[in-house]
Amino acid sequence: PETLITITGKHFSSNSHENTVSVGGAAAQIRNSSTTKIEAIVPASAKTGHVVVKVYNAGQATSQQTFDVLPLLKINSFEPLLGSPGSQVTLKGSGFSANPKANKVFLGKAKCKVIRSTPGEMVVQIPRKNAESNRFSVTVQKLGTTDSPSPFRVAHPPAIADFSPKAGNKGQQVTLSGSHFGDNAKVTRVLLTGRECKILSIEDKKITIQVPQGAVSGPLEVIVEKMGSSVSNKSFEVWAPLAVTKMEPRYGLPGTEVRIFGSGFRTAPGDHTLIIGSKVLKIARIEQGALIFKIPQDAPDGEISLRLEVKDRGATLVAIPLTVAHSPEINEFSPQRGSIGTKVTISGKYFGTKPSHVRVTMGNQ
Repeated sequence: PETLITITGKHFSSNSHENTVSVGGAAAQIRNSSTTKIEAIVPASAKTGHVVVKVYNAGQATSQQTFDVLPLLKINSFEPLLGSPGSQVTLKGSGFSANPKANKVFLGKAKCKVIRSTPGEMVVQIPRKNAESNRFSVTVQKLGTTDSPSPFRVAHPPAIADFSPKAGNKGQQVTLSGSHFGDNAKVTRVLLTGRECKILSIEDKKITIQVPQGAVSGPLEVIVEKMGSSVSNKSFEVWAPLAVTKMEPRYGLPGTEVRIFGSGFRTAPGDHTLIIGSKVLKIARIEQGALIFKIPQDAPDGEISLRLEVKDRGATLVAIPLTVAHSPEINEFSPQRGSIGTKVTISGKYFGTKPSHVRVTMGNQ
């Protein structure tokens, strides 16, 4: 049906409307005509039979041979509309061969295996490799090739290959790279240890998300509706807010080890900088989450404030003051002799400012 046939002979009318053509008793649509040739379309209702040409006021002629009407090759529908590689799909239509091997079926450029077939229905298997969303095409010998009216969607599960950066604060933007993420944020979700992340942009091979409030360190997961999910091999580290909660001891002599407790610290001592005025101190080590440093020898006497800077995590002022107490040093005294009751002036440093905290002895008294 719908094949253009050419009928040759003589005494046809050059006016198409004066000719009538039928195939197996069904009227055909005439496209062109001359006195020796007629082109007509085989109608859908045609059956195998003779070709008859009638010419107005001139009689009719019947072909000696019959015209073999072949079934119309057509894909009307298929189900399901989407599926994973290796799944089976049923094509419905007409003109299929009852012999599975006589049907050639492709999904785009990927060849599908024909499981079974009848003239009106065929079951095929989506190839496990190189299958991508596309239209089906069916080729049957002598009937030609036909395509499905709509594409079949191959349900590839998403796959996370990597993400960057590997760590950050809440609100940090993270880009995941991989494949089969799709391009519709309405059917795609990204979770960080079960907590929903806001999708800022999405492409089939890249998603950018924002780390949500309340998130904790753990793997990232991409879920695409009806397609499956993928979990990252590595964990994203969520940094705690940078804060100092405790310092022990809160006073001491130069050389005393002091421990700083809090949150948002890193694991490497070299990633931390402690500043007293313009002086930069080194963190000696980290033990059980506490930063350990030594009070420098030239630290000023009395209460001092500290500023803590952490690589990639910002800085914070240490709200807890540290009191430095140096051992007193006597440089000289005057006069160097006198009677009992004589006032003596002693000069030096680190005597403090509160007389009640200072005791002066001479000999054992």
